[in-house]
Amino acid sequence: MENSLISVVIPTYNRANLIEKTIYSVINQTYNNLEILIIDDGSKDNTEEVIKNINDQRIIYIYQENAGPSAARNNGIRNANGEYIAFLDSDDLWLSEKIEKQVKIAESNPNIGIICCFGMRYNPDNPKNQVSYNFCTAKNSENFLEGLLSMPDKVVTGTSTMFIKKEAFDKSGYFETEMRAYEDWDVFFKAALNYEFYCINEILVHQLTKADSIRNYTDIETLAASRFKFLQNVFNNKNLPERILKKKNKVYSDAFNSLGWIALYGYKNTSYSKKYLLKSFKYSPAKIFSTGFLVCFALSFLPEKAINSVKYLRNKIKILKRGSK
Repeated sequence: MENSLISVVIPTYNRANLIEKTIYSVINQTYNNLEILIIDDGSKDNTEEVIKNINDQRIIYIYQENAGPSAARNNGIRNANGEYIAFLDSDDLWLSEKIEKQVKIAESNPNIGIICCFGMRYNPDNPKNQVSYNFCTAKNSENFLEGLLSMPDKVVTGTSTMFIKKEAFDKSGYFETEMRAYEDWDVFFKAALNYEFYCINEILVHQLTKADSIRNYTDIETLAASRFKFLQNVFNNKNLPERILKKKNKVYSDAFNSLGWIALYGYKNTSYSKKYLLKSFKYSPAKIFSTGFLVCFALSFLPEKAINSVKYLRNKIKILKRGSK
C-alpha cells in the first residue's frame, strides 16, 4: 500500500473558528495521497464558507441535517474511497508525519487493521497552559480488547488518533448513532475482534479540551447510558472470546465504579455516585476490599465544597508526581 489512497473523515458542527487549522493539519501531511471528507452536521455558522475558501482539490464537502458526530462519521465512511480511514475531530490537529507513520506500519503487516498513536490534550484558554496525555499500553489486539474493558484510560487515545481499514466497518459495524459517548470504544472494540491492533508510541495528535469540545458530555445519565450500551454490545457479540465472557461481572463492576468516580469528581453528583458505587459492589462484592472504592464511597457523603478540596489535592499530587519523573 505504498501509495494507497487514505480517506480522512472530519465530522464538524459550528466549528468555523477552528476547522481551518484542523484542515491545514491534514493538507500539510507528509503523506499526500489523501481524500479529505468533511461532513458538516448541519452547522448554523459559516463553516461551509470557511471550508470552500480553502483551495485543495482533495477536499470533499458533504452537508447533512444535524444528526450527531457518529452519524457524520458513518456518512464519511460510506462516501470514502480509501483502503484505510483516518478520523479527525474538527477541533483537533495532526502533526505532519501522522499519516505517513501509520501507513508505514500498515505496509509492514497486512494483518494490522487498527493503528493508533499517542495524543496530547490542551486547553488554549487555560492561563497555566497545562497539558495532559493520552497514552496507550496495548501491544496487540488482545491487550487492546482487555484494556477497553478493564483499564480504558491506559489504552484509549481518542478518535483523532485512529487509522483503520475501511473493510472493518462492513465486517464489524459502524458507529452507533444513539450513543453520545464511548461510541469510539464500541466501534474499535468490534473491529479489534477481527483485526490486529498496533499503537505508535509517539504523540502525533493535539486534542482540544475546551468547554465546547466535541469530547465533552452533557450529563452523567447520558454518559452512563452510553457506557452500558457499549457493554451490552460487547457481551452480545457472538465473536467474543471466552476469556472475556468469563469476566462479565468484573467488567460491569469496574464500569459502575468508574461512573461513581466520574459522578463524584466530574459532576459533583453524590446521589449518582452512591448509586453507581453500590451497583459496582453488587456485581463484585470484593470491591469492599478496594481502598479506592471505599474512599470514593465515603466521599460521596460529603458536601460539594469538601469534594472540591479533595479534587484539588488529587490534581496537585498528580502534577507533583509528573514533575518528579
